[in-house]
Amino acid sequence: MSARPTPPHVTAWFHQYHDQLLRFLTRSLGERAEAQDLAQEVFLRILRIDEPDLIQHPRAYLYRVAINVIQEWRMRNQRFPLQDDQDLDQIPDLHEPAADLEADEQAARVNAAVARLPALYRAVLKLRVTQGMTHNEVAAQLGLSPRMVKRYVIKAYARLRELLGEPPVDGGPT
Repeated sequence: MSARPTPPHVTAWFHQYHDQLLRFLTRSLGERAEAQDLAQEVFLRILRIDEPDLIQHPRAYLYRVAINVIQEWRMRNQRFPLQDDQDLDQIPDLHEPAADLEADEQAARVNAAVARLPALYRAVLKLRVTQGMTHNEVAAQLGLSPRMVKRYVIKAYARLRELLGEPPVDGGPT
């Protein structure tokens, strides 16, 4: 799988808005190092968007993504507060058998849920997720339109959430 080239307008957004975004994040977080990390995450998320040319107001979209990243960062820090160096020896081993067993059980649940999806959903997810194909590549492979591929991916994920007992997710590009 080769890396997708960076769309020129995303590069332009980086050059145009990066400093403003970094100042916003620094004010919000109080730490420049954390702000730099989160600014990088914002632009990584923008790069993952399949069709960034649909974004009509890039500055507003960048700030919306930044607010989401800040909220996730704060939630993560509330659940996993920073510890003193003396507490490092009390951190559990991440490769405990119980954790591995739990991960295996979760993987089995996901695999069982995927097996219950309609064949076309499974095919689209396999090509999109495990083989890293774009919507256009999946569409060409399966003889569908890219729009239908996107629709099937969305429906497949919604069905998986339902089968796994997870709440539905709202969102998407604004």
